[in-house]
Amino acid sequence: MRKSDFNPSTLTDEEIENLFISRIEYFKYLFEKISCETPKSIPQHYLLIGHRGMGKTTFLYRIAVELRKKPFSESFIPLSFPEEQRNVDKLSKFWFNCLNALLDAFDKEGLFDFAADLELEINSLTKNDFLKDNLVYDVFTKWTEKIKKRPVLLVDNLNIIFNKITVNEQHQFRAILMSNNAPIVFGASTVVIEQTVNYGAPFYDAFQIHTLKKISFEESVEVFRNLATIVGGRDFDQNIFQNIARLRTLYQLTGGTPRTISMLFPLINLGFHENIQKDLDLILDQVTPLYNARIDELSDQMQIILHAIAINWEPMSLEEIRNNTNLENAQLSPQLKRLYDIGWLEKNSEMDTKGIGYEISERFFNLWYLMRYSTRRKKEYLFRLSRFLVSYYGAELKTIAGNRLNEKNYDTNQVSLDLALAHSLGNEGLGQNLYDKAHKDLIGFGKVDPNVIKDFEIPSDIINLEISKLKATFLEKYNKGNYEDCYTLSKEMLNLDPLNSKINFNYGIILTELSKFKEAEKAYIKATELDEYYAQPWNGLGNLYQDHFQKYEEAEKAYIKATKLDKKYAHPWNGLGNLYQNYFQKFEEAERSYLKAIALDKHAFEPRYSLGNLYQIYLKKYEEAEKAYIKATKLDEKNAYPWNGLGNLYQDHFQKYEKAEIAYTKALDLEPNDMFAKYNLIFLLRDKLDRLEEAKSKFSEIISINEILDSHYLNAALFDYYEKNLGMAKENIE
Repeated sequence: MRKSDFNPSTLTDEEIENLFISRIEYFKYLFEKISCETPKSIPQHYLLIGHRGMGKTTFLYRIAVELRKKPFSESFIPLSFPEEQRNVDKLSKFWFNCLNALLDAFDKEGLFDFAADLELEINSLTKNDFLKDNLVYDVFTKWTEKIKKRPVLLVDNLNIIFNKITVNEQHQFRAILMSNNAPIVFGASTVVIEQTVNYGAPFYDAFQIHTLKKISFEESVEVFRNLATIVGGRDFDQNIFQNIARLRTLYQLTGGTPRTISMLFPLINLGFHENIQKDLDLILDQVTPLYNARIDELSDQMQIILHAIAINWEPMSLEEIRNNTNLENAQLSPQLKRLYDIGWLEKNSEMDTKGIGYEISERFFNLWYLMRYSTRRKKEYLFRLSRFLVSYYGAELKTIAGNRLNEKNYDTNQVSLDLALAHSLGNEGLGQNLYDKAHKDLIGFGKVDPNVIKDFEIPSDIINLEISKLKATFLEKYNKGNYEDCYTLSKEMLNLDPLNSKINFNYGIILTELSKFKEAEKAYIKATELDEYYAQPWNGLGNLYQDHFQKYEEAEKAYIKATKLDKKYAHPWNGLGNLYQNYFQKFEEAERSYLKAIALDKHAFEPRYSLGNLYQIYLKKYEEAEKAYIKATKLDEKNAYPWNGLGNLYQDHFQKYEKAEIAYTKALDLEPNDMFAKYNLIFLLRDKLDRLEEAKSKFSEIISINEILDSHYLNAALFDYYEKNLGMAKENIE
């Protein structure tokens, strides 16, 4: 048995009596009524009403303990049942349960001979599925008369029994209870039982109804003391003295609910933690099973209403509840009344012009609900938590906050705590330092998990500052060709600001560099959706469709879209020029596109070089090609391609072989592995400059023949021809 559970069914009579220190006078009053029942009387029956945790079950067990004492044990026998008799679907099942409860009572009181005989009779009865209710009751009566003791049926959740048996069976049940020498029923329920209060219902006016109210602060302290005695707690009074302010806060928040107070005992007994997060987690974890069970008992509509009020925290008017739940008054009003009647809600008339408002009666439940079910980014959540912290920790708050500055946050729950502490301390000094720490941690978490940014209202200037730092690193890595690092940085920036069109565009560029073309397409499209006037992602799409997807019509549309969105943007004109030259063979349109790109950006290298190729290869404008290539070499002095183009121009069209050699050599100086320039120079040396041996020497230096195989075998064939090796020449030509 774990004493820390404080389940009455697992405790001894002595422990139950020691634990039951609240409601003493109330208990004495009701017990005297029971004990005064005379033999053969028509008994008075009793019903305790109170929501879960108010002590109904313990009250029933306390009555049983007292009835087992002399002289009461000579006249009465208390029968206890499982908290919820889920097997009852007809009245005979209830009387069977009474027989089993009587068997347990015989064992508990040491009446073992009676117990053995009764067990045999119970076993024989269970074999007959057609027994009538009154026959089972007759067996029960026979045994209670045999021991000459009046049974007191201590039935928890009596409402479940009434709801599961038919109306006809309810009338049979009432007839029995209203007869001489009938069992005394002392029931308990979390709700008002309609069958006992509605005029004309089977049990109308059959029960004396009592409602359990909250216990006082002094009684709650005595509960803690008695629990400490049961578990052997040491220095408990000193612990109470040192934490009296916290105890008062907990009491106010629990609304004087005995079970909630008892469930918080481990926290009080072990002493409060210096680590505030552990303190809060322990408080909340202690009550979670109870609160979840209580919520599950409510109907769907009642849970919806409860959620709306609990999340709001402040009292809500009927109109506000209706707007939040989308329930009409006809649905709302009766449910609100039931929630009020069974103790979930309180009415608050201090609402200015709003009239009566409803709020959660147990503020600790409300705090627990906020902590478990509200979105942590909500300012209301942090505001409520900060108010609780101020109430709960008082003068200790600054010390706790100071300690938090040096503690590492491992999850966002801990960050929420820092934010609430900062809110309670204000925006200067220690409070501001906690804000800064919390936001720094949230940024760190947000780089990995985008939901963090959604869940918390981080100031935009803090996010933008962090993104600026990441962008600077991104550019540095990009210029060095570290695209994998750029990919990671892009993901971090996107997590911080997923709706930033420029970040999505840059992400598309990196994905393209990493050959993740489908993902790149999605990133570019996302950028266009986030900013419909943003031209650059359209240009990115054009390049993607032209160079990697071979979707040339779509590429053309994307480039044209970019030119319309930004009339000063040169890049899409260059893309259009390449598209018209290389795939559509629209050479005049290609020329116009390149010239447009050059007009918009006089320092752009690509359109100059591409225009040189267009003039040389397709339009036969050789002087213009020369000018374009020469301009390209000046715009990008480290690029080998225009020098190779000039070499071809001088060799093939101007017959300026010395200039061609200079151009090819320049290209190879800039890019030693430029195979086009290598083969072109070899061809020039052998066939135009008559420097056969030099050409052979350079040809022999070529190690790889995987690139431009046609040029390699053509040159090999020509060398064979010059050496009169016609067979090899033919083979290489083939």
